Amino acid sequence: IGSNAFQNTRNGGAIVAPNVTTIGMQAFSNARFTRVEFPKCISAESNAFKSDASPYTLLEAILPALLSVPDYGFSGRRELKTVDLSSVTQVGGRAFRYCASLKILDLPSLEAITGTLTFANTAEDQSDGYPGMKALILRKEAVCTLAYINSFDNSDFADGTAFIYVPRALVDSYKTATNWSTYAAQFRALEDYTVDGTITGALDESKI
Repeated sequence: IGSNAFQNTRNGGAIVAPNVTTIGMQAFSNARFTRVEFPKCISAESNAFKSDASPYTLLEAILPALLSVPDYGFSGRRELKTVDLSSVTQVGGRAFRYCASLKILDLPSLEAITGTLTFANTAEDQSDGYPGMKALILRKEAVCTLAYINSFDNSDFADGTAFIYVPRALVDSYKTATNWSTYAAQFRALEDYTVDGTITGALDESKI
């Protein structure tokens, strides 16, 4: 899918493209879709799904093969509730900024958060009905690097009401790791919060 291909589209429905492997810059910028599904997509360029204008509609993004969420990838998608980004190893700056309906963000393969303000402005907003991002799940058995302290500015993580779930063996390492140490109080052992007590199991939402 080329750059700007669906920019500003007001379709409102779902787009499923089983054979798409790349998504260009601003391909879905300000586009209104309820669901996008690209099972074979491995690459997306900056601003691919960014929204900076109302309506913000994009409720589901299914990209299980994507390797990196680019800068401004989903920035501004205030209504985004569900993602499948199970292969993502790197997340760029402002990638999830303003994604205040994405209550649980599970990035099982994440190795690096490389940009600024990646999860900023995701705090609960009762006036608009956005629940806020409450859980970031990092399942890799190695500490994910965090390039900037401000990645969680104006979020419930910074306010102390959201938590970062990591393997128990890494909790202490995260608490002292560069930039992560700022959020030391927000780390929890993943095994204590999954339905089966493993690092691969689903999060038990009743325990959040």
